[in-house]
Amino acid sequence: MINKILSGINRENGFTLVEVMFALAIMMVSFSAIILTQSGSRDALERTRRMTTVSMLAKNAMVDAEIYFQDKTFSEVDDEKSGSFDSPYDQYTWERTIKEVEFPDLNSLLNSEDEESGVTRTQEMMLKLITQYISDSLREVTVTITWPKGKGTKNYSLTTYWVDLSREFSITQ
Repeated sequence: MINKILSGINRENGFTLVEVMFALAIMMVSFSAIILTQSGSRDALERTRRMTTVSMLAKNAMVDAEIYFQDKTFSEVDDEKSGSFDSPYDQYTWERTIKEVEFPDLNSLLNSEDEESGVTRTQEMMLKLITQYISDSLREVTVTITWPKGKGTKNYSLTTYWVDLSREFSITQ
């Protein structure tokens, strides 16, 4: 029956309705794929731009902290500090935290490996002093950048370790 209908149509007058609908369906699928690809590319570009900005702000905040800490001991600086950036980055805020790093007790590591290690009392005292010196001379500095994202916020943290090279090693406790 369909063959009779199709055979009765003069091909010189144009396309059939089925052919036109099939061509439109192919075009819609193609355009949808193009739009989805463009949308994904735009989102990826926005994320890349945002992370580049955040990385630059975190690096600048860390450099500012390093300049601030120059020629100061760990006791002379604030353990926590926060602020915001100037325009056009005023939607971003920063927070800097400084933590003391607890270096593991070397004596306990040596004693746990071999109970008969032969470590003398003097060596134990020196290891304890060295462990304490390293703990007192080392700090973990973290800069966190925060910005609004939708109804919440997003964070990016940058961490480094600073050593007080001017700290004197003392044998007395």
